[in-house]
Amino acid sequence: MPEHPHAVWRTSSLSANGADCVQVAVVNGSDSHKNHASRLFLVRDSKNPDGGVLTFTPGEWHAFLDGVRDDKFSDLS
Repeated sequence: MPEHPHAVWRTSSLSANGADCVQVAVVNGSDSHKNHASRLFLVRDSKNPDGGVLTFTPGEWHAFLDGVRDDKFSDLS
């Protein structure tokens, strides 16, 4: 059974075919022990939806988005 059965997964609109991308979902975090966050941001590989899921608190998620906007990860490609 999936860890987050009610998650509604979104695929990037920039994905060429909707399948080769990461997917993101926002879920209620009240059932989680992660920093007692009210919401959690989930990330998974769309090619392996039954695989692992990364979980981020709102602060972690927004720090990641800020890093993307500020081009902090360009040296990783």
